[in-house]
Amino acid sequence: MRTLLLVMLVACSSSVPPKPTNEPPASPTAPPAAAAMTKEECEAQGGRVNSSIGGGSQAHCNDGETELAPVRLGIEGGWCCQTKK
Repeated sequence: MRTLLLVMLVACSSSVPPKPTNEPPASPTAPPAAAAMTKEECEAQGGRVNSSIGGGSQAHCNDGETELAPVRLGIEGGWCCQTKK
């Protein structure tokens, strides 16, 4: 019994991990994520910062606004929102 357990343990632990590839992401049509900006960068582009209150349930921007980019702000972060023109 011990021998069988030892053989199974050795057989399962000796697997070789797959080699990394330089292939593009699986979905090449997905838009790239916007780079996070600072509060000052957002305001310089005519936007306002909508801070996250946490929990993931808050909408990023209000109706009639466009999300320009995420904003580095505190723990939860926020979004740079600009009124649609």
